[in-house]
Amino acid sequence: MINKLSKIQSAQISNNIPTIINSSLPVIIKVLEQTRFNRYNIKFGTKTISTTSYKDLEVGSEYYANIGSQSGGMISINSLTKREIIKPVLDDGVALIEMVASSQNLSWLIPYIKSKMANPISKDEFSIYADMIMALNENILHIPFYYDNRSALIQILLGKNPKIYLIFSLFAPIIISIKDGKIRLVSSPYVSLSKALADELGCEFEIKQVSPLWQKTVIKATI
Repeated sequence: MINKLSKIQSAQISNNIPTIINSSLPVIIKVLEQTRFNRYNIKFGTKTISTTSYKDLEVGSEYYANIGSQSGGMISINSLTKREIIKPVLDDGVALIEMVASSQNLSWLIPYIKSKMANPISKDEFSIYADMIMALNENILHIPFYYDNRSALIQILLGKNPKIYLIFSLFAPIIISIKDGKIRLVSSPYVSLSKALADELGCEFEIKQVSPLWQKTVIKATI
């Protein structure tokens, strides 16, 4: 499944700017500056353009967005979703995902995580495995990993009918729903992305905002 997603991602990344405009797959834009009340200079690919946004954008941040062409050569940008940087990640995260995928049950997983926490390679690795333990307390498997030298995150809601949240650093987030052992539904905020993945995976799709299945709770102490 990850290989199929990667094929679509690679095709998207290899596009040049004119192809991106003709394509409806989401791309990544960076907000360079705000020039007026609702006008911004943004960068996508190697191009910098000026555009109007009726949604407040954060200067310096990156967003997934649909880019299309309108009459008169105008460029339209819509369906903006803020891009979050995935870090830190496990160097051997893909190997762990493969171990999980090939297992009949996951009784080995918590002892495996605890052994890794007892002998961490780094502070980041310890932190990731600690997050995994907390996520598993909510029945969610959480693995940040490298794929094709890019950061990614997979989260799986465990149970009879699993759900999979997946995001690559250059790929807008999606949720894949599985029922009776088969992929039944792909959910994302983007019509074209959902349809492309549904065609690849042989399932239905829906358009909706998606969020991680589990997020770390940050507790702020006051003194």
